[in-house]
Amino acid sequence: MESRGSDARAGGAAWGLAAAAILVAACDKGCGRSGVSEERLFDSSAAAPPSAPAPRNAHRNGFVGMMFHAAHDLTLAADERVEIDGIEAPLAGADAKVRAEHARFEADLAAGIRSGQVDPNRTRADFASIDWANQSRQDRQADALDQLHALLGADHRLELVTAVRARRAAHALRPPDQAPEDAAEWTRRRLERLTAELGLDDVQRKKVEALLRKGDLPTPAQVQASKDGTDGRAAALLTAFAADLFDARSLDLGAGDASTRGFAEREVRFLSELLPTLRPEQREKLARSRETLRDSERE
Repeated sequence: MESRGSDARAGGAAWGLAAAAILVAACDKGCGRSGVSEERLFDSSAAAPPSAPAPRNAHRNGFVGMMFHAAHDLTLAADERVEIDGIEAPLAGADAKVRAEHARFEADLAAGIRSGQVDPNRTRADFASIDWANQSRQDRQADALDQLHALLGADHRLELVTAVRARRAAHALRPPDQAPEDAAEWTRRRLERLTAELGLDDVQRKKVEALLRKGDLPTPAQVQASKDGTDGRAAALLTAFAADLFDARSLDLGAGDASTRGFAEREVRFLSELLPTLRPEQREKLARSRETLRDSERE
């Protein structure tokens, strides 16, 4: 992997699958206004290998992927469709690098859980590599958005922006019976979930409850604030894309938002404190749950 060390450490990029796994585990899909983790709005992960463009009907979770999905739905000439495929194709390779680094992080974390001790040096190296991969992918995404903007006329750009706004609004809808969650309720639900999944006894449960009440893990309000920040960046990008002049590299695509990276670091600290409380068979259950979550995020 080129420049994996120094370039990675310079990155402060928005995260993606690793943070998604962490926030889903922490919030159990109950934080904020929707069940979609905020960092995924800018994650264009695709299922295709680096050598091939994503299938036209592939489900792409990320915001940039959402824009290209909307572009494919436009009524365009055949040569324009071919050109969009060519613009989008390089993103698959960048997506694959990000997925590989997230998989490395989750594998290292699962190994640490099984051994009873998370290696901080290894996780720091994993974080740096993920930052580098995300920054590299974001650069490719900016280039692709600039090319897409240059290809489309004003009417098509407006149609694309309208479609993406409608889709994002639908994703943000909150079930009418889903009330906002406070920190106390979040702590209770996380404790109940860990108790059920790991089979905590009464002594362990008290220790885990004390760890959760320390407040190191992100609260629902902090997760929501991070999502709101991403929503603002997404809205600014759509507004800019509809205009005649556009420069994706001049916009904030999330590389400067360290909140999800911070959430990941806090989760690792929590796990490091949790492990001494667990028996070997419980650590194995926890490691398997991380691997299952990782595999589901890659599908």
